[in-house]
Amino acid sequence: MTPSLPARAWMRLAIGLGLLALPGACGPEAVGDDDSADDDTADDDSAGDDDTPPPAAPEIDDLVVRLVQESGGDYLSFAFHFEDPNADVPGGHATIFVDGEEAAGADIPSSEPAFTSGDLELGLAVPNGDLTYGATFLFGVTLTDAAGLTSARVETEYTLPADVP
Repeated sequence: MTPSLPARAWMRLAIGLGLLALPGACGPEAVGDDDSADDDTADDDSAGDDDTPPPAAPEIDDLVVRLVQESGGDYLSFAFHFEDPNADVPGGHATIFVDGEEAAGADIPSSEPAFTSGDLELGLAVPNGDLTYGATFLFGVTLTDAAGLTSARVETEYTLPADVP
C-alpha cells in the first residue's frame, strides 16, 4: 500500500509560475500557409477559414518532482514542459494529483505571456511534519487552458528522501 499525505498538507499551495520562452516559441506558428484549397485569408470565422488553429488541449511531458528545503519549511516542486498550439495557457489552471487523487490546483494568471510552448513550475508548500519521509508517492499533473481543454495527466513516482533532517 502506498502511503498518502495528510489532507491538510495539500491545502496550502504556494505557486511560483514561470512561463519560460523556448527558442522559436514566441507565439503560434503561422497558419493559413498550407496550400490547401480552403485557405481564405480573411479572419472572418467563416467555414473554410483556416487562419486560426483548431482548438486543441495542451500537451505536457517531462514531469520532474523534487523536494526543496528552505528555512520556512519544505515544499515540493513540480516542473514540466508544455505545448499548446492555441497559446492560451494563461488564464487556465494546473492541477496536482497525489496517488491518483486531486490534491491541489492553481490558476495561471491571464497576465502571463502567451506562448505555444514553455516550462511551468508549481511549488506545493507542505507544513513541517506532514511529509512521510522515505515514502514513495505517485504524483501527477494536468494543465487546462483558458478554453477549458485539459491535457492528459502526466505522472511520476517520487520517493521522499529518508535522510531529511
